[in-house]
Amino acid sequence: MRPKPILFPVTYKCNLDCKYCYLKNSGPEPDLDKCLELIKNAEEEWIYLTGGEPLLVKNLEEICNKMKSYGKKIGITTNGTIKNYDIVNFTNRVGVSIDGNKEYHNIYRQNSFDQAVDFLKNMVGKTETVLMFTKFKENEDQVDYIEDLANTIGVDHLQITKGIV
Repeated sequence: MRPKPILFPVTYKCNLDCKYCYLKNSGPEPDLDKCLELIKNAEEEWIYLTGGEPLLVKNLEEICNKMKSYGKKIGITTNGTIKNYDIVNFTNRVGVSIDGNKEYHNIYRQNSFDQAVDFLKNMVGKTETVLMFTKFKENEDQVDYIEDLANTIGVDHLQITKGIV
């Protein structure tokens, strides 16, 4: 059986205050040295940096390069509002969360739809890309829109997960 990927919340800080977020900039920041040591010795190949918002971490490139030196592949999950296009140089995959069409997404994610779509478009062709959609009862009618958006943008993967709220 192939090892599962590691989900590593590299920070709990975020630049947005999404209506349904259960983290709300909470929790102590992880002990990066301890986490990197655990990752170094883990058999898992893929490490997914989550948050909060991973692109807020000042030494993110250094952290990713260290994990890559361990033979790991790096994926980042972002809200797409911080324009760090250099991440293609130190990651293998970028996922951007989009909750539905512009109107729906902006209600829940502080008018960030255009930024998220623009960021994802800028990643296509430069690294492996994922449009990430979390389906809740309130946005289940958005699935067709999200599938069309993923095809229009030309992402490598569409990830649809069921929300927990």
